[in-house]
Amino acid sequence: MPIQRPIPVWFGVGSRDHVVPPETALRRIGKLADGWSPNITPDAQGRALVDRVHAYAREAGRDPGRLLLEGRIRLAGQNPDGWAKQVDAWKSIGATFVIAEPRGAGLKFPSGHLEVLRRFKDTTH
Repeated sequence: MPIQRPIPVWFGVGSRDHVVPPETALRRIGKLADGWSPNITPDAQGRALVDRVHAYAREAGRDPGRLLLEGRIRLAGQNPDGWAKQVDAWKSIGATFVIAEPRGAGLKFPSGHLEVLRRFKDTTH
């Protein structure tokens, strides 16, 4: 059994085809989640979704500031400047973590994936 108690509950929501998650999922995140990893873009629409989830958290008597948000950075087709801009955009809508996704970049596995992840880390820290 995990040492950490209580075990944090994270929700992953949305897809490339359905970026805006169903309202029931957003309500469930606000009511139950410790964190969430949406497949949204860190722009005005993404900010509006974060704000809705925070409103649902308040409705459930929870502090939205304690609801962690993980942003997704797709590394394919971008240079380090683009990665840094994405990290800043995610931070601006409240992300507390980011995940760097090297899939789809045509990289050799595992060496190419590890190299691009090292470059991402060096660029964004």
